[in-house]
Amino acid sequence: MTRLRTLIKEALSQPKKKDCNCGCNDCGGKAPILTEGKVKHLISEGLQYHIDKKIQLHESVYRIGSEKHFELIREARALWVRGIINVSEDDQAILETNLGNFGMYEGEAVPLDMPMVNEGGADTAWEDEKGNKVTLQDILDMTKNVPQKDYSTEKLAKVVLNWDDNPEEVERIEQVEVSKQYPILIMVDEAGKIQWILDGNHRAQKALRSKAKTIPAKLIKPSMLNAKAKKVLLGVVDESLNEDEAAFEYNKARAGRIMKDLFGSDFEFDYTYKLEGDRIIIHPEGYNPDGTLFDMKDVHKEKIIRTFRDKMPRAQAQPNMGGGITVNLNRSSLNEAKKKKKKDPPIGKPKRGGPKAYYVYVRDPKTKKIKKVTFGSGGLKAKIRNKKARNAFAARHRCKTANDRTTARYWSCRLPRYAKQLGLGSNMNTFW
Repeated sequence: MTRLRTLIKEALSQPKKKDCNCGCNDCGGKAPILTEGKVKHLISEGLQYHIDKKIQLHESVYRIGSEKHFELIREARALWVRGIINVSEDDQAILETNLGNFGMYEGEAVPLDMPMVNEGGADTAWEDEKGNKVTLQDILDMTKNVPQKDYSTEKLAKVVLNWDDNPEEVERIEQVEVSKQYPILIMVDEAGKIQWILDGNHRAQKALRSKAKTIPAKLIKPSMLNAKAKKVLLGVVDESLNEDEAAFEYNKARAGRIMKDLFGSDFEFDYTYKLEGDRIIIHPEGYNPDGTLFDMKDVHKEKIIRTFRDKMPRAQAQPNMGGGITVNLNRSSLNEAKKKKKKDPPIGKPKRGGPKAYYVYVRDPKTKKIKKVTFGSGGLKAKIRNKKARNAFAARHRCKTANDRTTARYWSCRLPRYAKQLGLGSNMNTFW
């Protein structure tokens, strides 16, 4: 093992020649070169072909992701580690990864360090606390006959998520495309009043930041959803309700999610939702852990009112004549709660997946476990051939310092190097 480590260290310490950009593939971007003439019989036909034709490993003659391609990489890595072949800097970057090897992810063997295209949002879904799941495709199927419209971005400003300038989310906002092909999905009540953005918060933010007046959208009413979707997204379980009853149940479920977001599932006090005035009435009696009753004290009132004031300033919470608290809600209240709890979704709140355009399985060097990393967006396709856009991206995301393969930043920066296998054209041995 000590000898192996010594050989790897020596290989990595070899001074690298600067590429002359002459196109000869024999300067900095060289093909594999044998260092020992007596081992030619150890080389497979495929690797020998790369050596003879001066073809670099990342331009494999085999289909990317095929067993032959993996065999080529594994063989080259074994010979390179032993010092039998020298490779280019770009090929070395591949051999230093786990490409060609497999790991177990959720009970399935998956290829490591091989970026792949995410096939159309199959992982995007919402799930309730009982495990009931509705996918984005389910929603699209239910609303396929709903016409899209140009919706005012001004109306979205109060409900769209902004992630408090989280760098990863801001990057995603920059990458997405706003188009009629992919309208955002907006949940509204039966009267057409906006409740929250079901899908497309990043696109909505992109439209707002670019000062666009409208954005393509579909408005989804509860009546357009099937029973399962109503249960998962809205908490509504009874299909026999009339329109007024359905509106009450819908808003009652909304209020329930707000309370769980703010106080968790173990809130000491009961509460009632009132459709008139869009109010939550918190009762003046609470329950001790042993089930006995106690009266709401001033300290409890102050804590509850302060929580609403700090986390949901648009809602008005104040003591009422009955000894409890009345909370006057508005249409943006639910969204306020979502913003505060985005990193730790509470029990009972639907969870939404967020896959990007591409994904890759990597082995975390710290935990040794396999991790799925999603990165990029369809918007990158249009920019990948634009040198100016690539340079700007590389500078903005400090691609030269992106060395952690378990992050989306690492793979986004190296996207041009995997252009061929991702269907984006020929590879480019460069950062963005």
